[in-house]
Order: sequence, then structure tokens, then C-alpha cells
Amino acid sequence: MNADGTSTEVTQGPVKGEWEVGSLAGIKGFYHSHPDVGIQIFSPNDIQSFFRTIVTSGTPSTVGDIFIGVIGAKPCSICQGGKRYFHYMIRYEGSIADAGTITFTDYDIKTIIEDYQNRENELTSLTGSPYSDDAGVSLNYKGLEKLFFETLDKMNIDKTKVVLQRVDDDGTINSITLNNDGSTTSNPCP
Repeated sequence: MNADGTSTEVTQGPVKGEWEVGSLAGIKGFYHSHPDVGIQIFSPNDIQSFFRTIVTSGTPSTVGDIFIGVIGAKPCSICQGGKRYFHYMIRYEGSIADAGTITFTDYDIKTIIEDYQNRENELTSLTGSPYSDDAGVSLNYKGLEKLFFETLDKMNIDKTKVVLQRVDDDGTINSITLNNDGSTTSNPCP
């Protein structure tokens, strides 16, 4: 979404699962999808794109208005339409200077992505895992949210400045807070 309320098309990238935003100038936020494959929350690349958007389009007074959203889906035999949907948004409550530092950090993105995928496997492979509702096949909300906050840690991003929100199937918007033990709590927005 452009700052003036119009939209800009996002295109499929050259590699399966990648997407291209194009110029980020004037962008207030954007949505993308993770359909049926992959992890149904923001990837390390998504997080980098979010901070690039802040630096490219933000001003000190508009940093908190910039957002990125993701809608993911996975097969679900008991769900209407045969799919379970996941819908998340993030915003940043830090300064544009901090966002710039994050944007221009030279991350070893390949290693961060491998760690991201390994942590997903660890969370789903725990016996009786509270992070999976389908016997370890995929992460549930709590697992996705834990993985997201752990990824921010791996990228040295201050988790207290990133606002994660989840939109439930019934339209309820929840702010997700990180607890001291690494678990998350969802709080419905008023």
C-alpha cells in the first residue's frame, strides 16, 4: 500500500517462494502470502524487507505507521475449505535510526534461514509439543509466534520494539506479547 492509499502490485520472484516488491519509495506497507508451503509467519527475508521499507519510506514521525502483513495457509482436514489460515502483521515502534542500523546490518542470511528452519523442526519434534496441533507436522500459532521472536533475537533486533499482531478467523485482532519464559500471550485489541 502506498502512502497515498493506492496499491502497487507485488510480483512473484524468480525462485519459488520469493517475491519482489520493486521500489519501496512511498510504500506504507504490504501484504504477501505463504501458500501451503513453508513456514506461515514472517521469514528472515520478510523481516529484512520490512526494515528496508521503514528506511526507504519512513520519516521519524511515520515509522510506527509502516507495516508488513502475511497470510499463510496449510492443508487442514477439519477446516472449512480444507485449509487453515494464518494472518499476521508487524509494525515497528523504534526509531528510524535504529531501523537503519538493522537494514544495513550485513546478516549471514543463509545461516539465519537455516537456523530458522532448524528451530521450526525442533519446535515440531518435541514430544507432546505445545507448538503443534497436528502431531508435529507443522507449527500452531504459539509455535509460529515463538519462532518469530526467536528469529528477531538471532537478528539482534529488539523484540520490545516490534509489534506482532494476529488476525483470527473470526476477525479478532490480537497483539502478541512475549513472556519472560519465551512463550507468547495473545491479547485481543479493543
